[in-house]
Formats: sequence, structure tokens, C-alpha cells
Amino acid sequence: MSLSISVLVSVYKKRENLELILEAFNRQTDTDFEVVVCEDDQDTSISDCVISWHNRAKFVIRHVSQPDVGFRKNRALNAGIRVAQGDFIVFIDGDCIPHRRFIESYRRHASPGVALHGRRVMLSTSISRRLLEGACANPPSLLDIVLSGSKKIECALYLPWLQKKPRESAIWGCNWGIMKSHLLELNGFDEDYVRAGIGEDTDIEWRLLKHGIALRNVKHACLLYHLHHRQFYSEAEVEINIGLMKAKVAQGDIRCLNGLDTSRAGDRIAV
Repeated sequence: MSLSISVLVSVYKKRENLELILEAFNRQTDTDFEVVVCEDDQDTSISDCVISWHNRAKFVIRHVSQPDVGFRKNRALNAGIRVAQGDFIVFIDGDCIPHRRFIESYRRHASPGVALHGRRVMLSTSISRRLLEGACANPPSLLDIVLSGSKKIECALYLPWLQKKPRESAIWGCNWGIMKSHLLELNGFDEDYVRAGIGEDTDIEWRLLKHGIALRNVKHACLLYHLHHRQFYSEAEVEINIGLMKAKVAQGDIRCLNGLDTSRAGDRIAV
């Protein structure tokens, strides 16, 4: 079964990162997909970037944005789901560069009833700077990664035939994919989470599992390279989210109450 694919890229500021991501998507072995830039802000530099790529991208590119009134990543992702045209949706963060076979690999593994989850190489400060300066290949080579002092180097090995552990920490919001229909069944992401961590991955994971969706590890097939930066959230914020999620698990509602069907006054959509 051949599925249409939408990639949702969650962004906040950092046009230079988005440029690298779109450049890497323009070098994919499989070019039959669309990218939806999901912006938790309305920064003109991001909209200018998207506009500049419309005529040179080999893929379709769309853009949704919302006013910056605090951390609302889940709200931005839900806006992206609404406009996404693909049967299968892949989620990545705005600091992660895809391997050239990223789309090809997700297409190979995508199927109904399954959520795919990958991992990311943690690029060092030096190679991240070189990428942003255009001083090394994008995406970076395995040799550059090894020599740069990057971490999680095993995640840079493209070994799509390798048998993976069945779960291995499961879904991370920076690299995973699911049928759009399954997201609609759960009313998308829960917008009650207004702090980083948990809400965009762990919360939707427990709801998917309870809904009967299986998890499949695609660690060495669907590769991403994470640009180095300081952590933007605190462990205290994560603990608050954990408490919120525990309450939701106890309540047992897999279809969130504050999700895709919430009003969207003030959003911008450019397609």
C-alpha cells in the first residue's frame, strides 16, 4: 500500500535551523511528500523562509502559525494536522536534520495500526556550528559525526535490515510517525499541556497504546541529526506535566477534551 506522507516540523524562531532542515528534505531519495511548518509564533523570518522555499522545493510546503503567548507546541501541531494532506504523518522538531533516506524509510515501514518511533544523533557544538556556517555536508557524513565528538553515534548507522528492540523508550516527539486517521480518532494532541516535555510524546503514546495501536522501532532506518543547543526547559516543568498526565491516565479518556476540535481564532494558515 502506497501512502501519502506529510512531515510536520515544529518550530520556534531559529530560521537558520529551518533552512538546514528544508535543504535536507530537498535532497531526499523519495520526493513525494509535503512539509508542514508548525510555528508556535508568528515570526516574519520563518514566514519569509517558507515563502523563499515555495518555488525551489521539490516537495509541497505549507505553514501554520499562531500568536506567541507561551509554550503551545501541541496547539501548533494540531493546526498542522488539520492542513496536512498525507495519509501518514511524520513528526520532527525544528532542530533535527533528516537523513537523505528519511522519507523513503518511513514510507517503507508505514502501515495502519502502527506508530513508528526513531531516534536522533546528538551533534556536537562544533559540527552544529559548521552546518550552520555551510562548512560541511548537509546532512553530515558519518565520518564527520564520528570525528566531531558527537553523542549517540550509534543512531547515525543506517542499518534498515537490523532487528530492533521492540520498544526502547518508545515515542520521542522529535522523530515518530502515525496514520492521520489514528490521530483524528484521539482528537490529536492534548492542548492542556502548556509546558515542554511529556505532552507531545508520552501522553499521546499512552493514549495510542490504549487505543490498540502497536509501536515499532525504526531507530536505524529513520535517522535524524539533532543540532546542539542548551536545554530550554526545566525538570520542574516536566514534573508538572507528569502529574498532569497521571491524572489523565487515571481518568482514562484516550480522546482528549482539548484537542483538534478546539477553536482556532487568531491562527494563520499559508498553503
